[in-house]
Amino acid sequence: MNTNLRLQDLYGRDKENETKLLALYVPKELTTRIDRLAKELKAKKREVILALLNEGLDRYHRSRTRRRKRPAARTTSRTS
Repeated sequence: MNTNLRLQDLYGRDKENETKLLALYVPKELTTRIDRLAKELKAKKREVILALLNEGLDRYHRSRTRRRKRPAARTTSRTS
């Protein structure tokens, strides 16, 4: 399986590589949505899940590089 798989790649798939089993509990609604997407893309459910995970991780890593460090909190001292 292509570990860099994206949703757009599901239209032209490569031969599968080594995989590992990962068991997850997900809400039934999410499973239904993934099933529907896999059917629309004529892809396997695991390919859709891998593509979604990769795209989510890419988006996360891109957002981390754009975040700015918060300025240090200013401490004000009161003089009476």
